[in-house]
Amino acid sequence: MQIHTTFFKFKFNYMHECFERVFCELKWRKEVEEEATDKDNKNCSKDGMCGKNIFQLLRHRRDEGT
Repeated sequence: MQIHTTFFKFKFNYMHECFERVFCELKWRKEVEEEATDKDNKNCSKDGMCGKNIFQLLRHRRDEGT
């Protein structure tokens, strides 16, 4: 029985480390995406073009005559 419990404990610890790495990676990606979104929002407030798709931007340029 000792071999089985040691083996399962090893597997449990290994899986725990794997999950911890995955969750750390996901948390890091979320932080990076939020930081990029914050930068985009700051840039959008300067030119007023935030949230417009390419067709809206082209229509806006056409209507202005530029």
